[in-house]
Amino acid sequence: MKQKTLIDLLRHGQPLGGRMYRGKQDDPLTEEGWDQMWHAASGETPWQQVISSPLRRCREFAEALTEKLESPWP
Repeated sequence: MKQKTLIDLLRHGQPLGGRMYRGKQDDPLTEEGWDQMWHAASGETPWQQVISSPLRRCREFAEALTEKLESPWP
């Protein structure tokens, strides 16, 4: 039997500076952005690995999430 792989994609929460195209601009999440991310990751979390963009708005949450899940961080 083939093993299935499930991939969940999460978009980052609200970054500092409000809505705009950022590209590689490295803005961190606002407090509301952190709340949005924790809400998105609440409930069942069957993840075995977390992979993230290196930008702060993504990476800082991914690091906090892996710590909470006691999962390895690359």
